[in-house]
Amino acid sequence: MRIATAEIGDRVRVDDLASFALVDSNDQAAITDLVSRYVAREGLARADASVVIGRGQLEFRVIELPFAPDEELPDLVRYQAKSHFSAASEGQVIDFIRLVNGKDTSPIQVLAAALNNAEIKKIQSIVEPSKVRVRHVLPRPFALANLLRNELTAPKYHLLINRMGQETDLTVTYRSRVVFTRTIRLPAEPAEQSQVLVTEIRRTAAAAANQPSGGPIHKILILGDTRSHQEFARVIEQQLQLPIEIRRTSDLVSLASAASKAMGDDDGSFAPLFGSLGLAAEPAEHLIDFALPHRRKEAVQDPHRKYKIGAIAAGIGLVLLSIVWFTIGQRRGEFQRLQAQLGDLSANSESRDLLIGKVELIDRWKQGDVNWLEELYEISARFPLPDEAIVTQLSTSVGTTADEGKINLTGMVSEPKVDNDMVQKLRERPYRISLGKTSPLSDNKTYSRSFGAQLSLPLSIRNVDQLLQLDAKKPVEASPGDEQPSPSDPNPGNSAPANSD
Repeated sequence: MRIATAEIGDRVRVDDLASFALVDSNDQAAITDLVSRYVAREGLARADASVVIGRGQLEFRVIELPFAPDEELPDLVRYQAKSHFSAASEGQVIDFIRLVNGKDTSPIQVLAAALNNAEIKKIQSIVEPSKVRVRHVLPRPFALANLLRNELTAPKYHLLINRMGQETDLTVTYRSRVVFTRTIRLPAEPAEQSQVLVTEIRRTAAAAANQPSGGPIHKILILGDTRSHQEFARVIEQQLQLPIEIRRTSDLVSLASAASKAMGDDDGSFAPLFGSLGLAAEPAEHLIDFALPHRRKEAVQDPHRKYKIGAIAAGIGLVLLSIVWFTIGQRRGEFQRLQAQLGDLSANSESRDLLIGKVELIDRWKQGDVNWLEELYEISARFPLPDEAIVTQLSTSVGTTADEGKINLTGMVSEPKVDNDMVQKLRERPYRISLGKTSPLSDNKTYSRSFGAQLSLPLSIRNVDQLLQLDAKKPVEASPGDEQPSPSDPNPGNSAPANSD
């Protein structure tokens, strides 16, 4: 966990930095105590805080919407989120940024992110006992892009690389706005890291180019100390033939001497914190911020408006009342005629019920359909490294109900802790997991235990809307959209400690 304290004026001046090694990242009481002692020591009570959270706690989805005014987008996104996020109806906070500006009837694409409401409450329960107000809760890639927003204003695609301990963030921006982001884990062996990073950069560039707002990468920026990243830069530039630049985080902000000493060689890991602190000095419009999610703007009300509306409504009511009495007589005859038609239709209800039964059977089968490639990708993204665990057997099954799509895994792990960590990460997909038998392996030097698990796929992450997407593939006349951007968002307060998960 890292904390930065800054004085906010015309620009950000970082006064102090602190880094804490957490024995257990789930020990909320211990983290709260660390934050409270730091705030008390620095005299930061009643300060404003920006909190930066890792990519692993979030879900990102690109959602296509019909053309609509900007003020209606928040309601549209939250409605569509129910069919795109795994638990949107179970207390998730949803925020988004617009990727493509549509005109007339052109579709609109947004990059939406979801964070469980329990995580928001957890952050507040950690920070607010110190009498510090949480003003912003930013995803790490967006805080990083905000730090560099003044340097990435050209209409070109940039790939930002920032290492955070075992994780590395790969973020694609266009005009300083995030259009695509993913987080990877590099192997522990330094000799293997460069080649793995090159492979992951290729995948990221290809995935970003296929996004609605994507395009070819123009330049790569690595955040951090120049000496520690020179080998990475050399290998990437040689194999990808792309211009690459290493930017020291300390060159992007003003650092007090104490903060400069505290940073040391841990240069890049503080970059997202500095980007979140910058919101206090210069608010941004295109950020995902779970403390200030986009909402429909309320119109300014005229104080006498309700009386005017009441008078108009009363006049209209008198007119409508006279029309209603006249219409009731006419509708009475129409009602009797429709009742007679309904009786005739009921006689043919047997064939209608047969047709409905067939449709329901097809619908139940479609609910059991699964995009296996996507599920294998999700399992791979959450699976431990090969020297910690391997899969020896994988089988899948799918039925006609929401609970019959299953993935069966059999494999070996190096130690029980790896098994527990793997199960915890798979549940975040989320899968419902039934564990099989485990047994020790006495004749295997690398792996000490075998494991078995069955992953059940909830209805919320199925591709049940594939048939509905057929209409969206029909050609639609559309006028060209505006330039394609992405995020950066709102404002904070004065000085602030910011901490990163």
